Amino acid sequence: MTAITTLHPGEPVSVVIFVQLAGASEAALAEIMDVVRELAKGHRLVERIEGVIDDAVDGRKLQERLGAGFDEFYYCHDVNGQICRQLAALYPRARKVCIGDGFGMVYATEFLESYRRAAPLPLRARLGAWLRGLGSPVPKPLAPIRPDIAALVLPVDPSGGGLRRVALRVCGKQDFLDAIRACHANARDLQAYERELLARSEGRRRFLLLTETYAEAGFVTPENEIGMYCEIVRAHCEPGSALIVKPHPLEAAGKPARIAAALGAGYEVIAVDRRFARYPVEIWLELVRACKVMSMAYPVLSLKYAHGIDVVQPMDDAFIERWIEPAHRKWTRDSLQLYMEPLARLPHWDGRSVLWSGQPE
Repeated sequence: MTAITTLHPGEPVSVVIFVQLAGASEAALAEIMDVVRELAKGHRLVERIEGVIDDAVDGRKLQERLGAGFDEFYYCHDVNGQICRQLAALYPRARKVCIGDGFGMVYATEFLESYRRAAPLPLRARLGAWLRGLGSPVPKPLAPIRPDIAALVLPVDPSGGGLRRVALRVCGKQDFLDAIRACHANARDLQAYERELLARSEGRRRFLLLTETYAEAGFVTPENEIGMYCEIVRAHCEPGSALIVKPHPLEAAGKPARIAAALGAGYEVIAVDRRFARYPVEIWLELVRACKVMSMAYPVLSLKYAHGIDVVQPMDDAFIERWIEPAHRKWTRDSLQLYMEPLARLPHWDGRSVLWSGQPE
């Protein structure tokens, strides 16, 4: 919504939000949709919110559902699945606006494809893909989307080519913060839950651990993932403190309990209720300000920009060598660079140009 406000300040705009969660269950999609509806409630620009799971939705039915035409098509990236490319093909006259992943990471198709070729899928994933494809024609890949313009909060271009010859508009920080505050104001149950967590941990140092889908993606074994998190806690958290664990929205259930069992009695591990796991951490305003946050992913950058919070980022080369499976170490190192390089440049960024590019222009 910040991108739309940036490109159309004060203009009468009508927006359809389309949510797609490839490979998820109907229940997971319903939960995400509920969160999106809540956060968007009352927004003057939002007409309606639609959602699907399937990445290969029939184009005719999709167009019937969404409408005959749109002036603009806003998308994060087109490198996972086909739905973004399908929508771009269905509405060829719509101006294509790239808003990036996170707050503005732009991924060129060939950039991520190089990692897919370098890191083979685990056997279970390969067998699953093969079995799903039995008896089904292989769809012809659609052409990558060439954006007409990019509207980004924090422009990050890891390949150095994703924004080349693309018009760039950097979204105003005040508009962005207004959007975060509006989402937070709408999330009444989340606010009450934050107060409950703070009351439960009153009088002690509080630490917030943001877990990730490393085991689910095959980057570490499930057993090693728990050991990895325990190492982080012991290195950065005081014994006797309250450790609040917020799971990644798509990770397997049960990690906080396993972390608690492995840590023993030295810490009180408080698992965030799964009902609230799908809310982005950037709108947990009370909790992130009351805790020392630990993350190995994007919140290192996003919480610093949005709220001025310095996040503990425990990874270094030795950590990666110790915990990450060999096939995924390069990806992990490069992913870490996506957060730490922009973070280092943030204090001196002009707010108008690309914050960080992986290759010289």
